[in-house]
Amino acid sequence: MPYVKASRLIKANRLLIWKLVSNFEHYDTIHPETKQVTYTNISTDKVILEVTDLSNRRWKEEIIDWKEQHQYTLAVDVKSYPYPLNKHLTTIEINDNEQGSMLTVRIDYLVKYGSFGKLLDKISIKHALGKLTGQMLDNIERLVSAETLQNL
Repeated sequence: MPYVKASRLIKANRLLIWKLVSNFEHYDTIHPETKQVTYTNISTDKVILEVTDLSNRRWKEEIIDWKEQHQYTLAVDVKSYPYPLNKHLTTIEINDNEQGSMLTVRIDYLVKYGSFGKLLDKISIKHALGKLTGQMLDNIERLVSAETLQNL
């Protein structure tokens, strides 16, 4: 499955970063172009996020993998997703590093439309998802910096 991945060293404790990225009240701060996120099924083992973007398009994302204090993966319900993908998984992972923490955002995806989709992937989708991973890293780093300053 194709994927895009970006990593960044953040000079902060892994547990602080985890506290922020695993709190889905920060989802709209971390993910660009997101207007609102609501939760469903929180009382069960299955957590589903209902996401609305700035164009009022809506879709659902489900937590399918959770490794406490290290990583989680969200699977997009592509039936309602406004982009031409058959599969979209976003993983956020944090590992300890001698200089802080290594934060990685990885998006695994499959495009729709066969050969046309593969062409679309080469000229547009892969670039857009790569840009998204970079923006997410930027936003997480800003969130961590703001939290660090607030706690001084």
